[in-house]
Amino acid sequence: VANGQQPHVIYLEAESDLESKIESLRALESGFPSSDFSHFIRLLYFSVVTITTLGYGDIVPIETYTRILVGVESFLGAFLISLFFYRLPEFQKQRSEKKVQDE
Repeated sequence: VANGQQPHVIYLEAESDLESKIESLRALESGFPSSDFSHFIRLLYFSVVTITTLGYGDIVPIETYTRILVGVESFLGAFLISLFFYRLPEFQKQRSEKKVQDE
């Protein structure tokens, strides 16, 4: 990060008209304020789309460290989802055994 500035997460959005694309590029040049609530919502949306491995492609990481972070988040998302489905039958078995014991 140049000049001791705080790093900003930079992303592009797929826009349909030229004016919106120009505004997005200007926002990239000036950086995004961290206190902007809509920016937080977009980051949360991007994170959910990434961790669930949907990957719509409407927001794309640009910088290398952000791409690495997104790759790690995708891997963690796939791992957590598979862990959930791996453990689900065990939880169901425990629940049915407890139900039988209670009867």
